[in-house]
Amino acid sequence: MRLFILRNLPRIKLLTVMAATGAGMYIMLRIVFAAHDTPPPPPLDQTAPLVLAILVCAVGLGIGVAANLKSIRKKSSTAAARKRAQVARAARIEQCNRLADIYAADPVRAKYAPLVRRGEDWSDANIAYQETPGITETCPHLQMIELAMRDGGIALRRFREGQVSAQCLIDPAALRRAFPVAPPIRYAEENFGRPGDDDLAAFLRCDEHGSVIYVLHRSDAKPDTLVFPSPETYSYYLQK
Repeated sequence: MRLFILRNLPRIKLLTVMAATGAGMYIMLRIVFAAHDTPPPPPLDQTAPLVLAILVCAVGLGIGVAANLKSIRKKSSTAAARKRAQVARAARIEQCNRLADIYAADPVRAKYAPLVRRGEDWSDANIAYQETPGITETCPHLQMIELAMRDGGIALRRFREGQVSAQCLIDPAALRRAFPVAPPIRYAEENFGRPGDDDLAAFLRCDEHGSVIYVLHRSDAKPDTLVFPSPETYSYYLQK
């Protein structure tokens, strides 16, 4: 029954409005006759239709009030959410500007000040990773691949603890030939959004430690996009 009502809710609302309108017109006619001290002609003079019309109008009025209250609550909730988002954005901008001012006064971090000011995430840990080519962020299972990417000239950025992003595509077959890719390491391409969305991602993940190397999805490839592993990175691994 509930499923039937949900499926036919627009039709039910329309019928309710039509019934309430007709009932309202009937009541208005009775009021007009009563105001002129004129008895209404049959069948307008019957009591049962009047009672039914009053009930229908009451139901229609109740539905209308409930719909209006729901609309008001929704608008109020939307406005409150928009206000919270504006406050959070203003706080974020202020925080970025304060951090950018600190970086601007530091010769080592000064070049990151404009990036921070426009909202990019450049924490001390992220800067240390960027400025120190030999360090790694991932777990021991992924460190060899991470180092090979860095030494192969692929741009990597620290994403958060244990996670980095690499500006390259992965050749899965070449990867398995060049590196010991086996559980707990896996390469995957997934949709991080809702079904049908284009929010596609590709990554190397260690399921034991949760470390991740995010890479470009094939749908994001450009003519000059680097592919990992290349022959150079394969030679790098053989020398280790």
